[in-house]
Amino acid sequence: DKLSNALEGLGSLMKSMPESPKLFESSKQAILSRLSTERLEKTGLLFDFETMTRLGIDHDIRKDIYQETGNFTLRDIEDFHRKHFMNRRHVMLVLGKKSSLDLQVLRKYGTLKELGLRDIFGY
Repeated sequence: DKLSNALEGLGSLMKSMPESPKLFESSKQAILSRLSTERLEKTGLLFDFETMTRLGIDHDIRKDIYQETGNFTLRDIEDFHRKHFMNRRHVMLVLGKKSSLDLQVLRKYGTLKELGLRDIFGY
């Protein structure tokens, strides 16, 4: 069953982060490449500025991301995972038709709460 396999996989990732130094370095390079070749457009700049202002950031955060990405190590990511994901309780959201979901499988993971469109999307 796809749902059961997906939830088991997600649970496994939350408990232990797979280590792949090669994939980690490749991901770092992809971030740096995207940032260095990203084309900035006027409307994008305006929306970015408004978002950053709301978050209390008064400068172009892309520069920080570019500089810090080069300094990141796999150990930093492991520490972040250990601190924020490992051995912690999580809330999961599964979207789909109720009739298409195996509620017994979902109940194994905790209390179920059915949400409507208004709860999720605001309409």
